[in-house]
Amino acid sequence: MGDPAKNRRGSSVPGRSMSLVPNKGGSKSEKKVSNKVMINVGGVRYETYKSTLRNIPDTRLSWLTEPTAVTNADFDPETGEFFFDRHPGVFNMVLNYYRTGKLHAPTDVCGPLFEEELSYWGIDEKQIEACCWMTYRTHRDAQETLAELEGGAAYIIKYFPSF
Repeated sequence: MGDPAKNRRGSSVPGRSMSLVPNKGGSKSEKKVSNKVMINVGGVRYETYKSTLRNIPDTRLSWLTEPTAVTNADFDPETGEFFFDRHPGVFNMVLNYYRTGKLHAPTDVCGPLFEEELSYWGIDEKQIEACCWMTYRTHRDAQETLAELEGGAAYIIKYFPSF
């Protein structure tokens, strides 16, 4: 057994770091690891590069790349990851948007849930790709139609009570 004090970064291989904390003057592989971010969404772990999260600026995920992010309440210093108690299936689509620049709506999730998740992550729904827009908008169009019908019914009841 080796002396744990010799290898404080937690790696079982001497000279190798598995830490997410930058190691100034370290090897290229150590610097590459420090450029990665671990994100736990609803119990599912995702790993990506900080540069990927910077692709969509001024969003909740882009803020994780800032130096002060480790003081964020969502950061768990014991695991070295950010935890969000959100829908992991929808997060797949969100993270893929950062990777590809194309936002697709999942077909197995209702529109209001996807809309709520986009809002939480700070993503504008207008970024949804044209191929998914009609599917995404179906719920809102139905809500608007129901509101019109309910409004029309209220008008009839108010002005034509005997009808």
